[in-house]
Amino acid sequence: MNTRALTYSGAIIAVILAWGYLVYYPYRVKHDEASRERAEAQQTLMELDRFMAQVPTIVSTQKNIESHRIDLNSHLFAKGDIINLFDHLTADAGHFGLRVEEISPPVSELLKLNETMSQAEKPLFINVTLRLSGDYLAFGRFVGLLESEKYFRGFSTCLIHGDVEGRSPLQMTVAFKALLGTAGATS
Repeated sequence: MNTRALTYSGAIIAVILAWGYLVYYPYRVKHDEASRERAEAQQTLMELDRFMAQVPTIVSTQKNIESHRIDLNSHLFAKGDIINLFDHLTADAGHFGLRVEEISPPVSELLKLNETMSQAEKPLFINVTLRLSGDYLAFGRFVGLLESEKYFRGFSTCLIHGDVEGRSPLQMTVAFKALLGTAGATS
């Protein structure tokens, strides 16, 4: 009976070990893996919750930035008016056969326009310098037309450079004050 008891005991121990190795150990590994994945998912959900809690702040900040950008743009100088003035001057000069070499408002003028744009009831002026090349007659006609323009507010400089023999086109520089927003309108 001792051998029988030992055999049964050995068989029971072998079944328990086989059950542990074949059933319990794989179950435990899957359970631990599932627990780890659940912990990672909970961590991800907590991070998502923290992010979602910040979304209203992010949206609010984005709206504030956009409204600030719009406000800054509204205070910028009237760049469309300046471009219209430059296009108008270029077209007029071309009509008389003059070539525009350079159109330049001083940077200080542009900065000053930025500062005074908030006072919309006041008219905005800009000093413009034109460098042209061509002949005397065309330049005279252009200056006559320029003086009749509604935006024109007076010359500050008028220089004509050329060689004595007249082989090259004359270089003319004219500087004047212009009222913004009236390019194309004649008086």
